[in-house]
Amino acid sequence: MKKNLINAALLGLLVVAAPACTFVSCKDYDDDFNKVNNRLDGLEAAKTQINSEITSLKSDLQKANEKATQLEAKLAEYATKTELQNGLALKADKTELQNGLALKADKTELQNGLALKADKTELEAAVKESYC
Repeated sequence: MKKNLINAALLGLLVVAAPACTFVSCKDYDDDFNKVNNRLDGLEAAKTQINSEITSLKSDLQKANEKATQLEAKLAEYATKTELQNGLALKADKTELQNGLALKADKTELQNGLALKADKTELEAAVKESYC
C-alpha cells in the first residue's frame, strides 16, 4: 500500500507538473515588431529625403554646367593676349605712320615756302629793275 500511495503521489505530481512543463511562456513580441516597423519607416523617410536631395543636386549641377558653357562661349568672344599685343603693335605702327605723314606735310610746306621765297627774290629783282 505504501507503494500504491507513492505511485499515486508520483502520478499526481506528474499530472500537475506535466502541463506546467508543456506550457511555453508567451512573450509579447508586438513591441519588438513595432520598434522594427518604426525603424523601417524612419529609413524609408530618410531614403525619400536623400533621393529628393540627390535630384535637387543633379538639377543644380546641370544649371552650373549650363552657366559654365555660357561663360566659356562668352570668354571665347574676348580677344586673347596675343591678339591684344598685335593690336597694340598695329596701333604703334599707325601712330608712326601718322607722325611720318605730318613730317611729310611739314616738308612739303617748307618746300612751298622755299619756292615762295624764290618768287620773292625774283619779285624784288623785278621791282629793282622797274625803279632803276
